[in-house]
Amino acid sequence: MDRPKPIPIGRKLAAVASLAYAKLVLLAYWIVSNLIPSWRENPTWTLRRAVGFRLSGWAVSEFSQKFQELCSRDFNAEPDEEELKRWNVGFARTEKLEGPLTGEVGRLEKEVDVKRMKVGVYWYGPQDDNGRQNYCAAPGERVLLFFHGGKYVIGTAHPSDMTSFIPSQLCNFARTVQRVAAVEYRLSSMTADAATYPFPTALIDAITSFRYLLDLGFDPVNIFIVGDSAGGNLALALTRYLVEEERLSLAGLILLSPWCDLTSSHSRPGLSRQMNVEKDVLGSAIDPGSYATNAFLCGMSPENRYISPSCKWIHPSFRGFPRTYLAAGEMEVFLDEIRTLKSRMEGAINGGLVYDETPGAPHGEPPLPCHRKARLSPETVDFCVISFMEPERSQLVTRVAEWIDDVQQPADNYLICV
Repeated sequence: MDRPKPIPIGRKLAAVASLAYAKLVLLAYWIVSNLIPSWRENPTWTLRRAVGFRLSGWAVSEFSQKFQELCSRDFNAEPDEEELKRWNVGFARTEKLEGPLTGEVGRLEKEVDVKRMKVGVYWYGPQDDNGRQNYCAAPGERVLLFFHGGKYVIGTAHPSDMTSFIPSQLCNFARTVQRVAAVEYRLSSMTADAATYPFPTALIDAITSFRYLLDLGFDPVNIFIVGDSAGGNLALALTRYLVEEERLSLAGLILLSPWCDLTSSHSRPGLSRQMNVEKDVLGSAIDPGSYATNAFLCGMSPENRYISPSCKWIHPSFRGFPRTYLAAGEMEVFLDEIRTLKSRMEGAINGGLVYDETPGAPHGEPPLPCHRKARLSPETVDFCVISFMEPERSQLVTRVAEWIDDVQQPADNYLICV
């Protein structure tokens, strides 16, 4: 397996200095500059939310891009028993994916020369006394397969990451699903010489994790695929492969603020990519030509149904897709491409579509500097973990859980229901 290079002590010190600057200087500035409601990005926000918005935007656009290796975990890292107990999770590794993949994904895997690997999976839900359990499926058991966000270049499935709120809380709120398998897929990166783990590497890892669930005895019709932001993009790609190439039926697809167009087809005046750039924590960090898109694509055209299903220049089919829950925030830069995805999925998917748009909400909370052993201590980054999108965040998770359980709710219980 690939072994990451040790992080020089100078890089660690530079990251600590950057975090200290944000905490001691930028934080004070943001507090003062948002004291009066009319000065805030959204005058209805509290001071805490307005400052949290600025802090998260800084983490996404500046810190995470400058210190990418410190905002993610080593995908080869094995958590010890003490760590598993502390976070009340389990951990397992899949076997390597066997057999050829078909269609375009199989062709691209060979062209890019993707090396298959054993993929780490964190299990959220009931654990035994040792933090581990028998992961095999009970008869008829339903499960969620979760892919975290982070622009394909940062983030982790580890419970220290902010996106762990989603799998951990879905376990608590959903009555018909008790376990979530969160996937530690490989992230893309780029140097002056080459890109590492570009598309379709993450998709190969996603397929590997899905086959792992099948090996544990889960039936495809009992597997929900869930993705947040870039993880939503990956969830869409995995679902497309399973539906188009393997002709499988799934329990459902849950897309939380998915990144669904890596082209510039939604980067025109009057659309959310430009209108919301100052209102959203993502800003321009995911624009065509950004570090994230360049690292993920490695020169490949984004006009591909596996990469940009909302691209206005292509017209992918969604025939055979399972029932879907699609969520977005009114202030996020992805809004228009998510609305395009909504219009394309309507009437084409089995079991219907629920579209949930939260007024006044930016993109979901980004993965911020991760608590990882031998890198940055939790004390260094505590100030970055600000859950400023409450109660909307918990309310959305509750609605998703009700949808998973197929609880019939009045239309006005959803902000927008289609």
